[in-house]
Amino acid sequence: MSFENNIMENIKILYVEDDDFIREGFERLLSSWTKYIYTATNGVEGIEAYKQYSPDIIISDIKMPVMDGIRMAKSIREFEQETNAKQSSIVFTTAHGESSYMQEAISLRVCGYLIKPVSKNDLKELLMRVSKSINYDIEKKRQSDILQSVIDTESNMIVATNGNEILFANKAFYNFFCIENKEEFYKEYNDFWSIFGDQHILLDTHENKEEGHNVALLRNKKTDTENFFQIRVKPLENENNFFLLSFTDISKVMKEKNKMEEKANIDELTKIHNRLKFNDVLDEKIYEASISDNAYFSIVMFDIDFFKEINDTFGHLRGDKMLADIANIVNNNIRKTDFFARWGGEEFVIILNQTKAPEAFRIAENLRKVLENISYDDIQRSVTCSFGVAEFEKDDQRDTLVKKVDSALYEAKKSGRNCVKTYSSKN
Repeated sequence: MSFENNIMENIKILYVEDDDFIREGFERLLSSWTKYIYTATNGVEGIEAYKQYSPDIIISDIKMPVMDGIRMAKSIREFEQETNAKQSSIVFTTAHGESSYMQEAISLRVCGYLIKPVSKNDLKELLMRVSKSINYDIEKKRQSDILQSVIDTESNMIVATNGNEILFANKAFYNFFCIENKEEFYKEYNDFWSIFGDQHILLDTHENKEEGHNVALLRNKKTDTENFFQIRVKPLENENNFFLLSFTDISKVMKEKNKMEEKANIDELTKIHNRLKFNDVLDEKIYEASISDNAYFSIVMFDIDFFKEINDTFGHLRGDKMLADIANIVNNNIRKTDFFARWGGEEFVIILNQTKAPEAFRIAENLRKVLENISYDDIQRSVTCSFGVAEFEKDDQRDTLVKKVDSALYEAKKSGRNCVKTYSSKN
């Protein structure tokens, strides 16, 4: 099982669909992605299954006999609110003619829609995104539970302060900063706030005596080391404007979290970003460019010409090495401001920041020439690539922009391959 599938492996999915053929087919598909798949034929059965299994994700048709998907989702949301249960992520499968249901569905905090007939790839992409978020929340809760079990121990740094004056600090606090007492502390720092630099720590916003939490990176000037701490803030009884701060070292947890996030966003074979990360970055770029005339970009999509022949002739291991080699070459020949990712198979994509179409064409042409001139001892012919270029326009969404650059790539292939084509509405 691939790493991507492992993201969904322990996700519990409830699939509600009245059509036996569709339900059984997608049950088999979903069973290949997760160990926990449950099914129901209508909304009433869906509610019963939800209460029995507490699924992480519910995929449901809208129009069904007995009880439709909207009414089922509404009942589930009411149950979650009444029982303080965790909120399941709901995905609707819908036909074009069911748009009248959409407004009501929005109020139910639905996380996605899939148009029937449902594409396997669209379903997988949506479930991967939702599962990634669920796993992140699970990991975040796990970290929080671990931290909660140790937060009151004496090994934590504990300080009582109003933000300027230190009323009390324990030995662990002074040991971290390699000082003996409060007097030495003030020789190194102007006030308590100085330990945080430019980081903003909330103290005085807890008007109702609620506890607050912050995360900060603290640096020891003497040893030149840095540690991440979660800071628990609690107002001190009978001490106006003073707060008790407990510092718990979460450096290892943060490193694990960063590694996990990086692994989820990196293509295992080529070591560049994967399609999931590309989609996230592209959405950010589209938003920035749609609200500012000073933000613009183009995207390049390319693939390896006749790549199947390389696999068939030299084997898949050689093909894999070819993919990794080309990814490395391109990575070394683009700008630091550009974003490079594997789209899938032998296809790659590049986001060229602050780049109009003519300049994007020149960049793509330069990459084409670089790749064309690379020689391989074991492959007695040149390995070339075809390129498509498209510039973001104000009305573009992710799908329309990808469709444009894919159309340009198709034109490059039609034109004999090993060339660059820029998208035109005439394509």
